[in-house]
Amino acid sequence: MIQKVRGALRNIAVCRFVFLLLQDCTMDWRSLRFRSALLIYLANVLPDLFFCAKLRPVLWRLAGAQLKDLSTSHIRPGTFIEFAGNLRAGAHFTLHRGVYLCGNGPIDIGDHVTISMHSRILTIHHAGKNHKRDIIRPIIIKNHCLIYSNVTVLPGTILEEGVVVASGSVITGQTTPWTIYRGVPAIPIRARTDV
Repeated sequence: MIQKVRGALRNIAVCRFVFLLLQDCTMDWRSLRFRSALLIYLANVLPDLFFCAKLRPVLWRLAGAQLKDLSTSHIRPGTFIEFAGNLRAGAHFTLHRGVYLCGNGPIDIGDHVTISMHSRILTIHHAGKNHKRDIIRPIIIKNHCLIYSNVTVLPGTILEEGVVVASGSVITGQTTPWTIYRGVPAIPIRARTDV
């Protein structure tokens, strides 16, 4: 008798798991998240050749990203974005290997912007008891900004025109135009003189 009850409970648990899995799959399919993830995956599988670098922005646009000029956008393999529909980028936009864009909130990137290897652009942080409440804040990166490798841009950051963020920095808040930032947290170290 106990064996039959255990078997029935196990079958109920398996059915519930399958139901929840199918429910999540249909939710992803309806929200276009599946299509977006598949296209970004295909873009990352392409080899690191010049032709493929021109094809990747096309796949990103098909995934939902709003890229201003496909012919001047350059995306290297190994980049990842969640919710590509929240990305808006200008002309001469460059993403290097290992860049992670958390697209839960809007990410607006201007013209002539370069984001170097393994940098993270985050639009969400958590608050409340047990960090259960999501707080989504947009990221704005204006024209001619340069973000070096291993930089973390925290939610709500506005990088004004011409800002340079040095390697390994963590930057948040409002910045001053044409300034170089460095450190954790990033502070202005001097004005840009290369323009």
